[in-house]
Amino acid sequence: MAGNSIEINSNVNDINIQPDFNKITVVNPDNTSVTVTQPVTNVIQVANPGPAGSAGPAGPIGPSGSFETGSFVTTGSNNFIGDQVITGSLEVTEVITGSIASASYASFADLATNASTASYVNPLHQDVFITGSLNTTGSVNFEGGPVTILESNPGEPPSILRVLGDIESTGYHRFDPVVTNINPSLSASYIYVSGSTQDLYFTQNGGGYNNTTRLRWLEGNIYTGLLWGGVVTGSAGSTTFTVTEGAGLIVTMNNFTGSEGPNPTINYVTWDEFSNITPTYLNTDTTTWLLIDSNGNLVQQNTGFINGDYDTNIVVGQILHPNLSTISLFKTNPVPSYAIGQQTYEFIRVFGALKISGHTIAPSGSSLYVNRSSGVSYALGRNYVNNPDKPSYVSDEGREKPILYKYYKSGSEFVTSLGVDTIDPSYYNTPSTPTGLSTVPGGQYSIKRFFYYPNEPNFLGVYYGRTLYNSLATALANLPYETFEENNNTANQAIFCGYLIVKGSTSDLSNTSDAKFIQAGLFRTTTAGGAAATTVDLNSLSDVTITSPTNNQILSYELSTAQWKNNSTISITNITASGNISSSGIVYGTTGSFSYLQGNSPITVGDSVTFQQSITASGNISASGTITATSASFTHISGTISNIIWTVDFTDGELNTILYAPYNLSIDSIDNVYNSPTSSISSSGSPYTLGNAITTGEPIDITVSTGSVINLNITR
Repeated sequence: MAGNSIEINSNVNDINIQPDFNKITVVNPDNTSVTVTQPVTNVIQVANPGPAGSAGPAGPIGPSGSFETGSFVTTGSNNFIGDQVITGSLEVTEVITGSIASASYASFADLATNASTASYVNPLHQDVFITGSLNTTGSVNFEGGPVTILESNPGEPPSILRVLGDIESTGYHRFDPVVTNINPSLSASYIYVSGSTQDLYFTQNGGGYNNTTRLRWLEGNIYTGLLWGGVVTGSAGSTTFTVTEGAGLIVTMNNFTGSEGPNPTINYVTWDEFSNITPTYLNTDTTTWLLIDSNGNLVQQNTGFINGDYDTNIVVGQILHPNLSTISLFKTNPVPSYAIGQQTYEFIRVFGALKISGHTIAPSGSSLYVNRSSGVSYALGRNYVNNPDKPSYVSDEGREKPILYKYYKSGSEFVTSLGVDTIDPSYYNTPSTPTGLSTVPGGQYSIKRFFYYPNEPNFLGVYYGRTLYNSLATALANLPYETFEENNNTANQAIFCGYLIVKGSTSDLSNTSDAKFIQAGLFRTTTAGGAAATTVDLNSLSDVTITSPTNNQILSYELSTAQWKNNSTISITNITASGNISSSGIVYGTTGSFSYLQGNSPITVGDSVTFQQSITASGNISASGTITATSASFTHISGTISNIIWTVDFTDGELNTILYAPYNLSIDSIDNVYNSPTSSISSSGSPYTLGNAITTGEPIDITVSTGSVINLNITR
């Protein structure tokens, strides 16, 4: 067909090329057809067709033809009906603006021109090299090998692959290590593997914050423990137990002081049910402790869990067999590997808010007002509004005469009383009474408790006591044991500051005989729901009261208040010293021994003194009591002698005698000088008890069982 051309005058005519029979069929709008069979000898033109007639019956389809050689050129629109096979190259010099649909493409064909607006139907069985932009609005499926996007510099990663929509993948994403610099000025997030540490990193830039997090840092917060299952079961009285199937994690931190870390490795451990297991130590120990090791094996041991067990094994529980023959108790108490933060918060809430330092409660002058000093506390979320970075660590200024919330129970309900900001020592809590409060009888004491709400410096909570005590000392002794109920308000929000033991009739909290403040420590709860005091200074001891201390004061005990108090002047009954006692004033000793006394003033001894060596005196020695000398000679003794020995002789056959007391005395003991008689004494006709007082002139009737000599040791 070289050199030939076909001119079509209508845009709606069809040209059907049938290579097998070398025919060209031209169909005009009214379906009138003209058939030209090669070789072409003339031109048939159909012009000005008349009205369309009825369609005739369809004729048979003739055999197809082919173009062997030459070029096929058309300047109009061509519709190809049927399969078109191109075994050579297809060169398109203009843009393909239509669609190539329902066609097969040779796998090794070369498409030299960009398909900028055309639409292709899957599968595209050929290599397509795109050097510009590829925009697609439909689905793109890549089958077979990897899809490679090359940068202009071979061997370098592409600068960017932009996807402006969602990515859905059913496989994994592999990140190879890279050495690259992230632009911190862009608001974006990145995931990559560092070429230096070979670990996965997450980098976020946005809102003025730039942050890079290493995956191993996050893994370091995963802990060894149970994930699910691992329940210890059995029947009491049996000899076997079961541990249900389950799974857990064993985490090894792999951290070192000389290298970057930690580098945690996480071992996911699973196990099947261990059924009807006989305890290894059933007949030898009272308890079997159960673990799962790193290989999923059940481990039994006869010793309790230690710290290392919790790191390298999965703890599940214990079985108890105290009779060494059958199991009586099955216990499941694992360490969960999940929700560590949530479990920690539960632990914190058990203790409640804690006083770290300060928050001391003290009297405000000689009144019933109190003051609270500045302090630091820990309370979940109480500091959030002030510092979200430290939402639970609260530092508060002190407050003089704060507003008081007074709590007491009436029936089964707690009552909160507001109004007067002074302590009310005249009432204590009696829940069974109509008002919930009763008057403290004169001279008796009650115990009040103070609570403070962190971040609320103007307020202080105080509970009325429920028990009365006859003395300050008795109240102190019962401080840890008094029953105390706390309402949810202070239990969930407040720290415990301390106690006040107060006398019912007092009007001055600074009077240490009527009121004593005891400061609380860090922890706040004890048995019976009470709030415990922790000793933080000497004055916090239950039997110590310190008032306005000064230099060189000492503690002395006051029996009437059962308190140790600080005093500058002290009166002491006995002093025992292995060294010297020096005094610029007078030293009074009622009982005691002195190896050396020195002073310019007279030394007066008011009670018995025993000297272990000779006494040399240039003047008189005066004593209102007894002077006993074990090895000494006295040239002159003036006064009445005490500690007298009466010797009674019964060797003449008389076994009874009556003596009359020449002065007030007591017989302390009887010593046998000769023989060993049984001695009995009566005074004024009644049996006498050694040590009892005998008045002047009272008869002393002495009887012995045999002839003998006895000594009566007398104290005047």
